[in-house]
Amino acid sequence: MSAISVTGSATTAVSGNFSIYRGEDVTVTDTMSPATNITGWSLAFTVRKNYGDPNPALIAKTVGAGITITNATNGVFTIAIARADTASLTPGVYVYDVQRTDAGNETVLTIGYLTILPEVF
Repeated sequence: MSAISVTGSATTAVSGNFSIYRGEDVTVTDTMSPATNITGWSLAFTVRKNYGDPNPALIAKTVGAGITITNATNGVFTIAIARADTASLTPGVYVYDVQRTDAGNETVLTIGYLTILPEVF
């Protein structure tokens, strides 16, 4: 399993790009900077082909369903991207974001490009 780190912020979206191979299991660790207590936050991770794409997300994760808060006091959580999440995606560049989705507190924490690389046979 691969491990990737990105940084987010509760005050303004932070850009963080990363690449993974199609069909691999990956854990993305997102850390708020500055450290922010995220106890009780609802979070969502989505991947789409383009910004503003009205179609359903190609990959969608929420707390308890792919997102795990690992250190709430310091604003650290992980996103599990399973091999099945990317197995059917065409290699290329996609967009992703991580959002706080609590009513009245909706904000983008992290945003960037996710490159899906072809697997090596």
